[in-house]
Amino acid sequence: MEHSSQNRADKKLRRIGYENRRAFTKRLRTTARIRLGHERIDRQLAPWANRPDQWGSMRVRPEVVATVNAVREHMTQQIEREVSQSEALSFLVELGVIAMTDRKRNTTTN
Repeated sequence: MEHSSQNRADKKLRRIGYENRRAFTKRLRTTARIRLGHERIDRQLAPWANRPDQWGSMRVRPEVVATVNAVREHMTQQIEREVSQSEALSFLVELGVIAMTDRKRNTTTN
């Protein structure tokens, strides 16, 4: 299924509610705070504390966008609900944090 602002998943897949929509973001925050340090993550999040939009932006290469969209499509099929680019990116970043910290722990114990 190709996603764009004009072509979204059907209404059944979109009906998940606000809390479920933020599930990937909450899990990423928890994982990052545990594995990278509470103070480090909270310090980075501080500028957004009083902003109502809670969105940041950054420039990424086309390969990143293509990968996020491919993961998004796979996740939509797997969990049978619409997955946003933000959710797919949160999922990928969480996996990266886990892999990076696991690798660091394994190399320091050997």
